[in-house]
Amino acid sequence: MRMASNETSPFESREMLATFVSSTPLLSESWRLCSQANATPFRTFVTERVGAAVYVAFSGVHMAGESDPNWRSLIPLDSIGGVPLFSSRRSKEGEEPVMVHAGMLNLFFSLFNSFQNQMLEIVGSKDTKSVVITGHSIGGATASLCTLWLLSYLQSISSSVSVLCITYGAPLLGNESFSQIIFKERWGGNFCHVVSKHDIMPRLLFAPITSLSTQLNSLLQFWHLSMTSPDMGKLANQISEKEKDKLFTAVVDYLETATQDGETSVPILFHPFGSYFFVSEEGAVCVDSSAAIIKMMHLTLATSSPASSIEDHLKYGDYVNKMSAQTLYQSNSMQKSIPDSSYEAGLELAIQSSGIANQESAITSAKECLKTTRRMGPSPTLNAASLALSLSKVVPYRAQIEWYKTWCEKQDDQMGYYDSFKSRNSSSSKRGMKVNINRCKLARFWNNVIDMLERGELPHDFDKRAKWVYTSHFYKLLVEPLDIAEYYG
Repeated sequence: MRMASNETSPFESREMLATFVSSTPLLSESWRLCSQANATPFRTFVTERVGAAVYVAFSGVHMAGESDPNWRSLIPLDSIGGVPLFSSRRSKEGEEPVMVHAGMLNLFFSLFNSFQNQMLEIVGSKDTKSVVITGHSIGGATASLCTLWLLSYLQSISSSVSVLCITYGAPLLGNESFSQIIFKERWGGNFCHVVSKHDIMPRLLFAPITSLSTQLNSLLQFWHLSMTSPDMGKLANQISEKEKDKLFTAVVDYLETATQDGETSVPILFHPFGSYFFVSEEGAVCVDSSAAIIKMMHLTLATSSPASSIEDHLKYGDYVNKMSAQTLYQSNSMQKSIPDSSYEAGLELAIQSSGIANQESAITSAKECLKTTRRMGPSPTLNAASLALSLSKVVPYRAQIEWYKTWCEKQDDQMGYYDSFKSRNSSSSKRGMKVNINRCKLARFWNNVIDMLERGELPHDFDKRAKWVYTSHFYKLLVEPLDIAEYYG
């Protein structure tokens, strides 16, 4: 296979990543526990140890919005169980606070104490190396909130236990700030949201559905009874075909308008976070860009029907069971016409695995959507290497400030470098001016490092590497007094 020399990112790996995940026991084991939790709704969650891994599955048979007629209320989220969340990143002026769905947060708090006690015991065991938290439907939203608490707690005690959250058909949970802060915390990779091609549940909160609360309550009752037992679903109040169509059209039409460019677009209250694992009869594809996820949510649902969008919420077990065989078939089906470019070949596989390869109207839009997330520019590893070179160039500026500090401390007036810098004026020597210029140059360098870190342009563990931790702390101790002196001077 020929690789185009002008490609910045030569591989399209979404389908390959999905294939890899499907080849592990993660999906089959987590879904098995989800089914068990759904079948025993009187238990809010179930746990099971598999070797060094512990699985925790939350029941999806709960109502998170029945007491809230608005269905889409958001409330701020800054801590859980006394553990601060998202504390390691700076907030920008005018930025919207981190907010999550009010009903789902209240549901989570109602069972948090029992979950917390059991999790403290699990992660405190020397036999526990990893924890997989999972849930179907509303149980997936609960699993996500529990995962956030656990990630924050483990970070606060510097634990090495790894955490993965796998949800199935989970509703959206928070606003754009919530999505962005999880990305900045480098926690996006801890969340894998499995979403089927037709399932309307993960897409419901995109649209303003307050006027459809009666239909929604009936739909949730049908889903909950069906999750407990297929036969019990027949006891629920049946939704008419007209009501199904009304609900389906409202979501599809709003998503279509929301994903348009320009003035015709409408705002989106809830935003996806983490990685989305889109599954269909043809395979699976993994997407981690929020904008691309929203677009794929629309393109895949638009090829569905009102009845399928409801029935698909109950078919995740079928998708999980078929996944391995489907990805093997998918690889063979591409042998007839493989594009010369490795990137284009991967893109074709991703489109086919998403289940819309036969929908001519959606193929072009889907390809353009996936292309927008293609990595352009140097890789995070190369960026880190480049920063190391840039650091060597600013070290002399730091050395000159160190020399200035030593010089000030040796003066007869014993003012120290804070007071000396603060009291400098135009009649002073050029020494103070030179130090201020160096201070500004160092600030520009470190602001750039932070911006690159928050944009995900540096390796996942960059902010934990000893060299950069030591260097940043040394910079802070040396220059922060000068910043304060400049502010009050």
